[in-house]
Amino acid sequence: MKKTLLITSLWGLIAQLGLAQTLVVNPGPAGTLNQAIANNPNITTFILKRDFPYLLSGELIVSSPITIKAEPGSGKRPILLYAPPSGAPNIDQIIRTSANLRLEGLHLTNRDNLAGISQRMIRTTADNLRIETHDCIFDDSGQTAFRLDGKNNKIYVTNCYASRMGQPNNPDNGRFIDDRGNDVDSVVIENSAVYNVTSRIYRNGGSLVNYMRIEGSTFMNSMQRGFEVLKVREFVFLNNICADLHINGRDSSLVPDNNETNINKAWIRIDSTGSGGEKWTIGYSNFFYTPTQIDYYKFPFVNDNDDTVTVVSFFNPNALKAIETGGWGNTIISEPLSFINPPVFPRSIIDTFNFGANANAMPWDMSGLTPDPIYSQLPVGTSRYSTLHNFNYTCDAQSNTAGVNGTRLGATLWGDCLVSINDLFDQHNVLFYPNPANDMVYITGLAKITRVQMFDVRGKILRSLSPASDWLEIPLQGLANGIYFINLVDEKGQVSTRQLVKQ
Repeated sequence: MKKTLLITSLWGLIAQLGLAQTLVVNPGPAGTLNQAIANNPNITTFILKRDFPYLLSGELIVSSPITIKAEPGSGKRPILLYAPPSGAPNIDQIIRTSANLRLEGLHLTNRDNLAGISQRMIRTTADNLRIETHDCIFDDSGQTAFRLDGKNNKIYVTNCYASRMGQPNNPDNGRFIDDRGNDVDSVVIENSAVYNVTSRIYRNGGSLVNYMRIEGSTFMNSMQRGFEVLKVREFVFLNNICADLHINGRDSSLVPDNNETNINKAWIRIDSTGSGGEKWTIGYSNFFYTPTQIDYYKFPFVNDNDDTVTVVSFFNPNALKAIETGGWGNTIISEPLSFINPPVFPRSIIDTFNFGANANAMPWDMSGLTPDPIYSQLPVGTSRYSTLHNFNYTCDAQSNTAGVNGTRLGATLWGDCLVSINDLFDQHNVLFYPNPANDMVYITGLAKITRVQMFDVRGKILRSLSPASDWLEIPLQGLANGIYFINLVDEKGQVSTRQLVKQ
């Protein structure tokens, strides 16, 4: 009996200790969460209520390992934002951490309750930290979501959304992750969507990245560069969708340049560590320019400063070599997709980039979304979104089964694929033949089609034609044998794709 009582008491003590390490923080005045973390150094998990804003009185200082998470259940993610007194200066970031940190089910924004904006969301200030974010929204930042001011940090991003990284009137300064020239241990991005970035998704400041894995994610609208990884030992890029990742065609808004003079300009840039033994895997992914961007630029495009904007390669020479060495080329496709609710093509922002009026740049166009009625009251008239854009696409797309072992490409945050009722080939009885083809392919049924495009497996545009009648013939002489893609675009901008084999 005494032994049983002793065991029962021990389990009770363990349970009490476990509960003592968790604190539910109810929403309250500005600074409630700041004080809860500062005043409870023994608490390891802070739970926030859904459907409520948490107003910060200043930077949230994290000095010991903690988890901040939304309470279980449904409801909007609790939103964290700075609430400065009138006339107070902006803070540099909303979270500054010198310890391991995990965020779950939160919404972070740098747009404060006076409509000002701070630069960073999470800033590391120590070495060897582990930062994990799961099921979070990062939206509307002055500069970046993650700034790494410590060495050998580990960043893990899973099931997250990130949008509006950087301000269009400062186009050289918007990133999702910025390592500031510090060596990085690991970066992992899984099942996440990152889009509307004014400069680049990953910014390498001359550091060495030990391990980077980007898998099952969707990326769209990065203005100046895509993944500028550079020195990386192991790089894994699989099952992703990338659309318009060098949308401005230039590396800087400040210095005119000509894209044809720099072969390193690419959506993905990787480089040797100098020590050898690198392991790079790039495959099973979809890279494409949207028909909207192609039609807008009608490449090559020359602006008022005689600066030529041309199609930028998907991969720099090192990345291309890795693809060829690994035999991954036939796993990479270029299939323009019609997303369910994509972001608006940033035409007005590109105009200001190209014609030198950055100070007058329009903000990111979020007109396809409905502002959250509660979070947008902070302050009144500030549009905040508890639900972001939807990058789901139809089941009949090639991308639905083009991943490793026939899996779906891109993030799956929006559920299963949708059965298409608008496939243009079926809807308008468009036929192309022969397939496989040799010297010529013929396409009929084009009365309702405004553009026919042909791409190779690396996304290079080989043909872009506006049919003048019900049919077209496309010569194939000079093209290597292999897989190509025929895209149809109708007057509504809908796109459908079929595979063509030349032999």
